[in-house]
Amino acid sequence: MEKEIIEMREPTPILKSKKCKIMMYGLYIFLRGFSIGAMMFIYVKYGWFWGFVAFVFSYIIIGIIKSKLRMLSIPIFQLEYDYTDKEIASWYIYKNFCDE
Repeated sequence: MEKEIIEMREPTPILKSKKCKIMMYGLYIFLRGFSIGAMMFIYVKYGWFWGFVAFVFSYIIIGIIKSKLRMLSIPIFQLEYDYTDKEIASWYIYKNFCDE
């Protein structure tokens, strides 16, 4: 009988410096609010149909960006787990800008 080795999940990093926290929250707000912001801007400027089209298009683009950020920053053996936008932003900023 073979024993399975289960690797422990590395916890989401906690950023300590103020600069890193500001960058993380900025990226988090961008990931959460860009689709709604694009929709509202286009809706006011051009109407509800084009606002809906802008929302769908920007939602797809943000999904692609989130996927790329996950692949660049989260460890390979943890990619199967679900992460919130805040956790993705935290991992990305920690790995690429604020390796404390």
